[in-house]
Amino acid sequence: MRGVNSPCLVSRLGIQASSRLMQTEDWYASLHGAVSLEVAEPALYAPALPWTAAPLNPALESTCEAVRSRSLDPRSAQGQRVAQLLCGLEERLDAQARQQTAAAEKQVADRLALEVEIALQAAAEAAGSRT
Repeated sequence: MRGVNSPCLVSRLGIQASSRLMQTEDWYASLHGAVSLEVAEPALYAPALPWTAAPLNPALESTCEAVRSRSLDPRSAQGQRVAQLLCGLEERLDAQARQQTAAAEKQVADRLALEVEIALQAAAEAAGSRT
């Protein structure tokens, strides 16, 4: 983690001071703090869907550990081979997620279409009974 003192200038200092019923100098003197930045390691794989997590997690964790411990260099030929496998896995998981989403949307659309058809039939029957 790295801290940076006075990382930026405060804009609208006078407006902020006025809104707090303070003099600009007093408001400026009361400002202190720092910005910290923490860079996390990028994920080596997409989060697995719940039904795939159990069988995949051990293999994915050991892959991550091999890269973290530097026993597998991601830039090497073997590292690239593992990366290609992970990319293929990600594509398959994404495709399965899209299929699940499409199936759920179809169920919703089918239900809504049925409701509209029933409402149209009821409206037609009501209009026919009025004549």
